[in-house]
Amino acid sequence: MASSPSDGTRGGGSLSDAWRAALLESSLDCVIMMDGEGRIVDVNRVTEETFGVSRAVIVGSSLADVFVPAELREAHARGLDRYFRTGESRIIGSRLEVPAMHADGHRIPVELSIARLHGIEPPLFVGHLRSIEEQRRNERRLRASAAASQILARSITDVEATDGLLRAIGEQLAWPVVQFWRVSGDRSIDLAASWTRDGIDGAACQSTVSFAPGAGLPGGVWQSGRPLWIEDIRQAANLPRVRSLAAAGFASAVGIPVHVRGRVAGVIEAFATTREGEDRQLIALLEAVAGQLGHFIEEFAAGEALSRSEARLLVALQREQDARQAAEEASRTKDHLLAVVSHELRTPLGPIIGWARMLQTAPVGPDVLARALAAIERNATLQARLVDDLLDMSRTVTGKLTIEAGTVDLGKVVEAAIETHRATARDKSIALVFDPAPPLPPLAGDASRLQQVVSNLLANAVKFTPAAGRVTVSIRRRGEWVELQVSDTGAGMDPALLPQVFEPFRQGHSSTSGTGGLGLGLAIVSALVEAHGGTVSADSPGRGGGSTFTVRLPAGPPPL
Repeated sequence: MASSPSDGTRGGGSLSDAWRAALLESSLDCVIMMDGEGRIVDVNRVTEETFGVSRAVIVGSSLADVFVPAELREAHARGLDRYFRTGESRIIGSRLEVPAMHADGHRIPVELSIARLHGIEPPLFVGHLRSIEEQRRNERRLRASAAASQILARSITDVEATDGLLRAIGEQLAWPVVQFWRVSGDRSIDLAASWTRDGIDGAACQSTVSFAPGAGLPGGVWQSGRPLWIEDIRQAANLPRVRSLAAAGFASAVGIPVHVRGRVAGVIEAFATTREGEDRQLIALLEAVAGQLGHFIEEFAAGEALSRSEARLLVALQREQDARQAAEEASRTKDHLLAVVSHELRTPLGPIIGWARMLQTAPVGPDVLARALAAIERNATLQARLVDDLLDMSRTVTGKLTIEAGTVDLGKVVEAAIETHRATARDKSIALVFDPAPPLPPLAGDASRLQQVVSNLLANAVKFTPAAGRVTVSIRRRGEWVELQVSDTGAGMDPALLPQVFEPFRQGHSSTSGTGGLGLGLAIVSALVEAHGGTVSADSPGRGGGSTFTVRLPAGPPPL
């Protein structure tokens, strides 16, 4: 070692011992003495304790090899050489923060001040180092805590909160991989989210995505319900990923439980590429962050449950309201139906009863008798048709409407239906025209039911067509379909009512025509056509524009 200011030697004299004690052992900081060759001359006890070194081992060694990180050693050598050549240095006489290397290889941030002892040759330098590792850790903890609070304050979903917290922990605490594991039932804990710093390969951390209770770091924390710090991954027991983690350069890990309602609902897991000794203050911070996340998850789940409950309540209320409205509508429909049926059934009864009483109370001539019998027959037939319509509608609703399949000549069916309405049309001066197609192959169906379809359409057209009007029936082949159309020049319909004209007890024309009826004819048409595998539609340009009803029947056998 270089000499003291009094005699140039380090050994022997009382002055040298006093000088050493004053310079080295009385300092609360690390003190390192270095000669002009960059070799360590002496260190104090604080240096040994801070960096995990032994004075007896390192004295005489290169300072750069012991304390300077490998990536800074070349710059250290250049700086020392420049000082001796030019007397200039950016470090000597300055106070700066640099990383220093612990004996186990991890970095310690320090404040460094270097001075040359003047008047001593060969040159002797004294460096004072103060570890600021705990200060840096505290700063990172504060930043992480603040970031966690901000993230939770602005997060809307538990996924958003979890992702944000993982990123905050990784960025502010300098842990390059941070993950969240979510407990699934009572059999496994599964990887749910992960954050990895740019430039870091986190594949080894995700090499396993599910653990059983007690297995691996996540499973161990889940089972114990307590934090777990792994200082050296290579020495960890029950860590299935140990080989891949060590091969990827990870050295330490920590797992923190996330409690929700007194049970572990998840685990926050973080990895470091440098060996990190257990840090109780950091564990306490991470437990606080995990507690905040657990509280957020619990509140979010409660909010989601409340929202679902409110949604179910709204649906139930809407259903109750719909049911009430449906019941009220059903009641109104029933009252309307009873009124209509009563009126329509009584209408033909009036003439029947009237003529019958007249015949019973007074003698009549042949002409009057003929008129009476014709009126009685006509009204009795009308009433029978009303009853038949009601029965057909009942059969349709109960699914008992029968179709007797056979071979049908649709042209003859139409002619027969026209004949039944020709007298009524003639009485109203309505032209009833049949425009048949070229000969068509026979259809498979029920001839009487198809005649009922045509007859109902004709009855509807004649009823709503004024005097001197026209009703036209046509048949055409359209590919795989036979198309029957009944068109009239009558009252027409509001286009808005067209979708409803085939519903029971609906009469699209009645509001303006003043005609009666049960409103079942078109509903029966629709049911019979569908039973034959066909379709029926209505079209009208509007009030006064007439109407067209189109029936499409399969050209081949329908699905009867």
